[in-house]
Amino acid sequence: MIRLRVGVGVIEPREWSINMCRTQVRLRLRNAREIISKPMGNHYALILGNHVDELSLVAKILGLEVEVME
Repeated sequence: MIRLRVGVGVIEPREWSINMCRTQVRLRLRNAREIISKPMGNHYALILGNHVDELSLVAKILGLEVEVME
């Protein structure tokens, strides 16, 4: 089953590194270790604001598994 992982975090300042992907962002996110211990891929989509409820509803309508990072 396809899974959608959603959560809310805070963007923190960081210096840009030429040794990493050009889309670099540092987030403060609860249970962030899950991203490393249970990876889903190399990239995540980010949107501003808290849209967990809306994304979870759409995912359920589309028959996707929802993993909310709390």
